[in-house]
Amino acid sequence: MGKILVLELDNEYKMMRNTSNCDFCNYFKYSNKNIIQKIMKKSILFFSKKFLGNWSKKIKEYDMCILFDRGFNKLVTKFIKAQNPSCKTILWLWNPISNRQESFMSDKNIDEIWTYDINDSRKYKIKFNTQFYNKELVNDKCKVKEKYDIMFIGNNKGRNEIISRYKCEFDKLNLKSYIRVIDNYKENIKYEEYLNYLMESKALLEIVKEDVSGITLRALEGIFFGKKLITNNKFIKMYDFYNPNNIFILEDDNLSNLKNFINSKYETIDKTIIDYYDFEEWVNRFYKGE
Repeated sequence: MGKILVLELDNEYKMMRNTSNCDFCNYFKYSNKNIIQKIMKKSILFFSKKFLGNWSKKIKEYDMCILFDRGFNKLVTKFIKAQNPSCKTILWLWNPISNRQESFMSDKNIDEIWTYDINDSRKYKIKFNTQFYNKELVNDKCKVKEKYDIMFIGNNKGRNEIISRYKCEFDKLNLKSYIRVIDNYKENIKYEEYLNYLMESKALLEIVKEDVSGITLRALEGIFFGKKLITNNKFIKMYDFYNPNNIFILEDDNLSNLKNFINSKYETIDKTIIDYYDFEEWVNRFYKGE
């Protein structure tokens, strides 16, 4: 297996890591919090070589480059192909396909396009590789006393109304929930703090758009940390880790049974299934062409 480079904006959630055959790097040398650098990003000066990450100095060492749609810019692939024409470039779509993603997909310097969403894979006739997680994050966490029955921390994304509605239902069932809907960047918390709330909760709430079939980080946090999942994603039944004793599907399962569901024992998932969703296995699937 050759050397693989993975490029993303900033690895904010610590999902990526270096492995024996893979290096992870940020696209650019800049901080999202630096206003001056944000302005420079939008100017042609930003794309001079000195603003690229350290990966640009050793791009000739890699046989494959996996580029996330988060932070993607066509000038990056142009640079890669100019420096290393034989490097296979793969665009991985970490989001449902919109006009923005479609503009990325037209890049002539991309060799293959993959997506995390099964429905998008079928619709656009592109390859599929599931969402992933970093199993090393689990090793840093100790078991703590659970304070909440249900936890949700996430950006609004038009979900506030439905989350508020379910919060009222949880209250009626005397379930203790911690709900934080984030409306602007300043309200964001670090992923480390988010994981502390996760450890203190019995179950995670996941609300996705109706047509999304890809699994989210919350679903994988559930299986990696052994937490129950409450979700409106009906497609989750397609995945090998689905277990009705661990995953409650809103509008399919009866809400009156939710309290018993949360308080029942979590059924352990086979380690081989969990490992399949680890970052290292995820990278290897690109190389195998799965």
